[in-house]
Amino acid sequence: MKYNYALKIENRNISEFYFSLLESKNKIISTFLYDKDYNIYTVKLALFIFSFNLSLTINALFFTDEAIYQINQDKGSFNLSTQISRIVYSTVISIIISYLVELLGYTHISIIKLRYFKEIKKVEDNIHILIRILIIKIMTLFIIIIFFDIIFFYYITVFCSVYSIIQKHMINDSLISFLLSNTYSAILYMLASFIRIFSLKKKSKFRIILYKISWIISLI
Repeated sequence: MKYNYALKIENRNISEFYFSLLESKNKIISTFLYDKDYNIYTVKLALFIFSFNLSLTINALFFTDEAIYQINQDKGSFNLSTQISRIVYSTVISIIISYLVELLGYTHISIIKLRYFKEIKKVEDNIHILIRILIIKIMTLFIIIIFFDIIFFYYITVFCSVYSIIQKHMINDSLISFLLSNTYSAILYMLASFIRIFSLKKKSKFRIILYKISWIISLI
């Protein structure tokens, strides 16, 4: 919403706005605990599985000869100091790729835009266009997801067969990376909620800037 419009109608407190962000943007909550958005459930589930497979694959790619040697030096024990950088890098890459793929699949924003039309005739005209666009996007999404899921499955299977001694490390790193990619938002959205509600207490140029900052954070 534009700032002036939000200033008039926003009546939620920080916790209400915070949980609304989590419900719509956090993958785990949105996929399994929230069904009141305009996203297709099968698409959300497919994207969730894709994200998990992606996390496994990206983490496996980071197990270079040097990393495997270090694990042997540590006698197979979990060493956070040597593995944290690998986990962080794989998390960031997974988040970026997942976000780009999700742009094809999520339909909520496209449907919400229909509310901006003030005339029913314009809504009816745009619905047909929107449906055609969404069908193309979702078909493209599933082609991409199925193709890469097959590649991911093949690569992980081969990796675990060849490097069976470090399967546990790869799975642990992948789980940590996947959880990080789905929980970092909890902190960011709390920050966005505080800034947004504060910016709407009263109008000023500084608070308008804060409002835009909170909007940018909520997109991450």
